[in-house]
Amino acid sequence: MRNLFVVLIMVLVSCSNESEIDRADLVGLWAFDGGFSISGSGQLITYEFGTDNSLEILAFYQTTDGEVLGFRSRSTGIYAVSGNDLYMDVTRVYQNDDTQVDFVETIEELTLTDQGWDQTVEVSFNETRSSMTFDYGPCEDTFSCIGTQTFARVE
Repeated sequence: MRNLFVVLIMVLVSCSNESEIDRADLVGLWAFDGGFSISGSGQLITYEFGTDNSLEILAFYQTTDGEVLGFRSRSTGIYAVSGNDLYMDVTRVYQNDDTQVDFVETIEELTLTDQGWDQTVEVSFNETRSSMTFDYGPCEDTFSCIGTQTFARVE
């Protein structure tokens, strides 16, 4: 049933000429910098949007020099756009067991879970299209509220 809903969303989106998100601006690799510690390493989150509506999300640790230290999670799925809204349907989630270690060295060491998810966010770009912001909308639970998240295009 979920796949039917996703197909319906994609058909409706592809039939609409009112999309304010230009998919060409969205396609590519985007990174959110989770902050670097004094030790010179930090967690990054990347979203990669494919021309075929594929989506891959990675959470990993790297040094300030760009050396990848290890991975926390990998998620894959599809996306669709309508107006300023981005709909993401993640069907496969691979995670690290954070109770054992902070991260694993290779993506292959992550474990497939049964936790898929879907979400719609409002998207805006800066004038040069080098920065993209997700607006998650109002939160009911302020403890885990994200609010907004800004990503930089990775060249």
